[in-house]
Amino acid sequence: MMDIKDVGFGKSKYDIWIVLMSIMLAGLCVLMGFTIKTERIKAKVVEDAALWEHTVSAKKLVPTEPETERIVIDDTEVQPVEQVEEEELLSKKNIAGVIRFSSDTVIPYYNQGSDVDEGATLYSDVMPGEVGRTLIFGHRDQSFRNLKYLDEGDVLTFETLEGTYRYKIVSIDVMQPDELPLFDPDYANITLVTCYPFRYVGAAPKRYVVQLKMI
Repeated sequence: MMDIKDVGFGKSKYDIWIVLMSIMLAGLCVLMGFTIKTERIKAKVVEDAALWEHTVSAKKLVPTEPETERIVIDDTEVQPVEQVEEEELLSKKNIAGVIRFSSDTVIPYYNQGSDVDEGATLYSDVMPGEVGRTLIFGHRDQSFRNLKYLDEGDVLTFETLEGTYRYKIVSIDVMQPDELPLFDPDYANITLVTCYPFRYVGAAPKRYVVQLKMI
């Protein structure tokens, strides 16, 4: 005859199994959600970088010489319709420019007010090429995952619709969030910020700060 203690023990084991399975399923759902979001953002970055490349290439191909080849209406130079539409699309998507880490690694960054969860985002009114501090934030596992491969002296290229600018890395530091450099220097500076450590579960406590100076 089965002892009541055995029944109780079996029920206890069953309850533990249910709890463990529930935790595993919840963890799997969280992981799947994170993976889907990461892949969506990666696809968005690739799409926006491709849009930038096509738009800028078209802009460079617009003839400016000789004067007779320009499109002029009522003394106003007019861009080709396709180029105008693409530049409007850049504006609509809030794309401010791109960062060229290398010839095959191009990351778009977005205007101030954009959601940093969707990509690298400006957090200052100073644009690349201007005197002062251009502050750009990005997530360590998305747009700014390449920061960990950079060294002092490396040169990155920052593009806007106004021009292309080269910056050299002058410092790389790990600091507390309240230690971020926010004052405007008297030269063209770009500060890239992401969370640190790069491999960390949850909200990483520190910041990885890369400072660059225009050359």
